[in-house]
Amino acid sequence: MASRSWSRMRWLGGVTLIMLLVMAHYGCGPEFAPYWRVDKLRVLSMRATPITLRPGDTAELDALVYIPEGEEVSYQWDWCPFQTSADTQYECPITREELIELLRDGIPEDQVPAGFDIDQLLEQLVPPLDLGTEPTAQFPYPGTPEFILGICNSLQLSLAGEDNELNEVAGVSRCEEGYQATFRVIITDSSGEEFVSAKRIILWTGSEQANNENPDVNGIEIRLQNPDDLSKVVDKLDWISASEATEERWYLLREGESTPIVAGVPFEFRSRVDPESIQTFQRPAPMAANNATQETEYLPPETESLVFRWFVTGGDLEDSRKIFAPDINTIEEAGTTSFNIPLSQDSANDWDEDGTNNGDDACPYIANGDGSAAACTVSVWSVVRDGRLGVDWIERRVEVIDHVE
Repeated sequence: MASRSWSRMRWLGGVTLIMLLVMAHYGCGPEFAPYWRVDKLRVLSMRATPITLRPGDTAELDALVYIPEGEEVSYQWDWCPFQTSADTQYECPITREELIELLRDGIPEDQVPAGFDIDQLLEQLVPPLDLGTEPTAQFPYPGTPEFILGICNSLQLSLAGEDNELNEVAGVSRCEEGYQATFRVIITDSSGEEFVSAKRIILWTGSEQANNENPDVNGIEIRLQNPDDLSKVVDKLDWISASEATEERWYLLREGESTPIVAGVPFEFRSRVDPESIQTFQRPAPMAANNATQETEYLPPETESLVFRWFVTGGDLEDSRKIFAPDINTIEEAGTTSFNIPLSQDSANDWDEDGTNNGDDACPYIANGDGSAAACTVSVWSVVRDGRLGVDWIERRVEVIDHVE
């Protein structure tokens, strides 16, 4: 028996050695672009304005989508009265007709006034789940806060049974704090491939807490990362002199323009967020603390944290994701990242290593190979989230015009 075990161990060891040799020869598998590199159709974020919808308000929903040049896409928006998940592509587990029936089942018969047609009222007040095929969607506040609160309570009552299959795929929010619904967009490219993203917003039900608002991202700044590189670029980039005249050497990227940069030296980007848009809020206390008084109690006030994410179509980023946390760092520190256009050290004739010699390459600094006049233009996005459904973003462009050794 011991001999057989030893033989099996030798066989497994031989297989492992062969696998290691194959991996060493062919590499460890396919190379994937980093998360921050945007090189194909992609939904980067979604936004709702406002986030908390009150009576008389209409939420506008839009998506930050990178669409490659020449690609055609279509949009399909819808909403769902539940908190759906990515596991199901945010698909709503219920139709409008089923929703109306579910709401009707959650209303006790003894609470319906005599002669009152609750079915007709629900038919009028429950909006269609389909929100259209435009690049943006609008959703008006449906009914009244009492109606929304009633929907929330009715759904919670209807879903209370352990054997209700909707319990496994849908969630209902804490009704007193607002009713959260999911809004989804499906973007389809010319080949029929679908790209799905979703966003939740809050339908106000009477809470006295202040509404959450989106952070305000109002600019992207750039500067040399290393002041010692100034002599290398000052004659190539006219904005450098203007930036050096300021205390922190930052230069604001202009909307609708491509700010020139050079390859071979590192820069820094900084996202500008209006400090006034960072809110103070209170979280509801755990349910056990509220049950004693039957009233919602709140934890002490706290300041929002922010998550900064960066995306680019070319070049390299460091620290593409940072978190601003009060009392730990500053908005400026969290909103800064390093960026550079590297030059290959292995090939003097093919700096971007895309297989095309520099002299024949529309942009010898960026491996895009598209041959267009804008081949050396890089789109830069700063996306900022507040962790409470709020999000904002901004896009700017830089253009690689030269390089330094």
